[in-house]
Amino acid sequence: MSKKKQSDWVRQGKCRRCGICCKGDKLTPGPFADDKYVQEFIRIIGADCHHLVYNSKKQAACSIYKNRYTECQVFPTKPEDLELVNALCGFYFVKKT
Repeated sequence: MSKKKQSDWVRQGKCRRCGICCKGDKLTPGPFADDKYVQEFIRIIGADCHHLVYNSKKQAACSIYKNRYTECQVFPTKPEDLELVNALCGFYFVKKT
């Protein structure tokens, strides 16, 4: 996937509540590891986030959802972010027309 400006893309889809984005051992920085946003996200979620919880249906949730980190609120912001979660995210991007 070529590196494009965030403004070239529109995020679509919805969270699948899998929790992969909150599991540090599952994040793979990929070719954009030098991106400051990616570095900050990995720094915050360097290991499994201690705010990650699961409900009785095994759906992931954030125990501080209303006050979660800004990086968590906006993730993913661009197509490259999906590389962190091996594209398993329920979000996807379409090019602006």
